[in-house]
Amino acid sequence: LNRIKKSEDTSHVLWNILSNDGEIIKKIKVKDNYDPRKTVWYNQALQSTDIQWSKEYIFLTTKDPGVTASLRLCRNTKEVVGIDIMIKDFSVFLSKLREDFHPQTKLYLLSNGEHVIAHTDEPLIESNKIYTLDEKNFPLIFKALNSGKNSSDITFNNQKWFVNIKKWQNKNREYS
Repeated sequence: LNRIKKSEDTSHVLWNILSNDGEIIKKIKVKDNYDPRKTVWYNQALQSTDIQWSKEYIFLTTKDPGVTASLRLCRNTKEVVGIDIMIKDFSVFLSKLREDFHPQTKLYLLSNGEHVIAHTDEPLIESNKIYTLDEKNFPLIFKALNSGKNSSDITFNNQKWFVNIKKWQNKNREYS
């Protein structure tokens, strides 16, 4: 939250460095050919009145996997704000949620049933990698999803697990 990148033209961006109180304390203009106005997430936000979530991708700056949440600021303008959220931060959030449940609880956030956006499994999210839901990396959730039920008891590694799957639609994406 300490940097804001603002595109002013197609060849430069303005980095606003913020204090802990959100005040701009420094501005740095750098040559950068990246123009967010040409991205899918920017154009999705222009066509909608609510927050749009991008497909998972690797960030150009940090090389971390993540998503962009974007929103058109005013109906009459083409001003869009996009917030990059690293997948590992979603996993930290899920880990905090797990504290309200049983310590062995496993939580997953899936996108379109094909990508694991976040999880509380032991292997941490690696840089430069977007995880596809497969049996090798995520055997428990893979088995649960292939049971065909939204709520069920399954046996996995000689342990009984209760599985509860919630799905919701957000315009262009389905999450579970």
